[in-house]
Amino acid sequence: MSLSAYDELDVIGGGAASVDRILLVDAPLGDSKGRVLLEQERYGGNVATAMVAAARGGATTAFVGHLPARDVEPGLWQCLRHNGVRLDLARTAPGQPGIRATILVDPDGRRFIAVDDDAPIGLPDDLDLELVRHAKVLLLDGYAVPAGVRAARAAREAGRGVVLDLEKVHHPETELLVDLSDHLVLPESFAVQWTGTNSPARAIAALWRADRCAVVITCGDRGAYFVSADDGTALGTGVLDRIQHQSVPPVQVKDTTGCGDVFHGAYAAALARGLPIAQCVAGATAAAAECATRVGGIPADS
Repeated sequence: MSLSAYDELDVIGGGAASVDRILLVDAPLGDSKGRVLLEQERYGGNVATAMVAAARGGATTAFVGHLPARDVEPGLWQCLRHNGVRLDLARTAPGQPGIRATILVDPDGRRFIAVDDDAPIGLPDDLDLELVRHAKVLLLDGYAVPAGVRAARAAREAGRGVVLDLEKVHHPETELLVDLSDHLVLPESFAVQWTGTNSPARAIAALWRADRCAVVITCGDRGAYFVSADDGTALGTGVLDRIQHQSVPPVQVKDTTGCGDVFHGAYAAALARGLPIAQCVAGATAAAAECATRVGGIPADS
């Protein structure tokens, strides 16, 4: 089934969607041994978690990337559908495997993620670009970079927003993907490494360009720093002076798994509603903080 006359969707994306085995342990991850306090199987992955967050934020969403076969991971399909993510545009094949992850979480909420991702991930190379041109926001991660570049270029040409989530460099064309994205929403660790800087502010200054709408650096419990076109920032003129900070509401942290993904999804949903960037960042920060109070990025009632 395809979109009827390419109905406009708020947010579309394709990237990691996984089945997560989450283990809460009683010792810091640097210790040699500890006890398992809680074990749960949950659903996650960068874009899958973000799409759920966008849908829970009121956006109409569609996952348009690769998914495991429905009979291989029926729970993942059920979870995404239950949360309002449209799946009839996803790409799959009989017997297609999915991503499996084992995640250790220590008492401070820090994580170690071991991933088995020998599976198709990201957008298909032949994605119908009319889907991209008729969606308000395209959400991408660092998988299937050439397909992401193709889709991002189509989105930008159509005047649509491209929100990019990167944690690592997976492909030589990643730099082109960064160039094509007008909403860079990046974790501090990646941003400072990518730019060769030593602070969120310096990373923002290095990443800002006149044709971007926003550069947002997320810093965990230190909140988010950002610059946006909303404030009239000009290329090379006072960028450091215009950087804004969004603090995190106080919460009891249980697990930081999926917090960054929830941030991206909530940001994309707010962007699709036409909210100013400052409001997009504030709402995304609050959603990410709430995520940290529970186990996994997608709520258990999903």
